[in-house]
Amino acid sequence: MEIKYSHKYKKDGLFANLNYYKDIIIYRVEDITNYNLNDLFKNITNLNEKMENIGIYMNHSNKPNTQFKDNLIITINNINNGDEFTIDFFSILFILNSQINTIK
Repeated sequence: MEIKYSHKYKKDGLFANLNYYKDIIIYRVEDITNYNLNDLFKNITNLNEKMENIGIYMNHSNKPNTQFKDNLIITINNINNGDEFTIDFFSILFILNSQINTIK
């Protein structure tokens, strides 16, 4: 993986530097269910900061090529060398909200 400028999003992004197949784990996220969801909803970019190193470079997409599942970021289709990794931040918030409501 490499960080470089994303012309699509007009800021830095996280890009593949080799080919990735579907269902490959690209990152293990620390447990973020302990974070305050109100803060995440106030500013969606806070979620990037909570996801640590690579998360701050993953850009949001309504048609992402990765997903958040069980504290893992997993490819949901094949990603070619040079493609940008993207994720749907709103689906992550939905998952986290569900996890927290289940714990209560």
